[in-house]
Amino acid sequence: MRSVAALFCCGLLFVTASCGFNDIRDRQAILEKLLATNAPLSAVECAIGPISIYRRGSPEWNAFRAACLREPHDWYQRLVQKLDKASAFGGKGTPWMQSWIFLDDEDRLIDFAVGTQ
Repeated sequence: MRSVAALFCCGLLFVTASCGFNDIRDRQAILEKLLATNAPLSAVECAIGPISIYRRGSPEWNAFRAACLREPHDWYQRLVQKLDKASAFGGKGTPWMQSWIFLDDEDRLIDFAVGTQ
């Protein structure tokens, strides 16, 4: 009986985890297509929903960059590199996924990052 419960829990965990990975893969595919066309912010928001945008030099920009610099994980260091090339950025999250977009001075998509929370 105990092994059946353990097997059930493992199966439930696998199904739950794979749902998050599918969302990440889907979001990456959407953003890759938009990036290939250097899509405007309006097209990005049409595809993935509204995103709060923060401009270079704003308090939110500075706080986000400082927070990323404090983190030793490579993921955050790559976000800093993307920030340094952008004029604006925005983020969107779910309980299992985070998406970041990076825009040029004309609010066109120049990079993105998608990962787990």
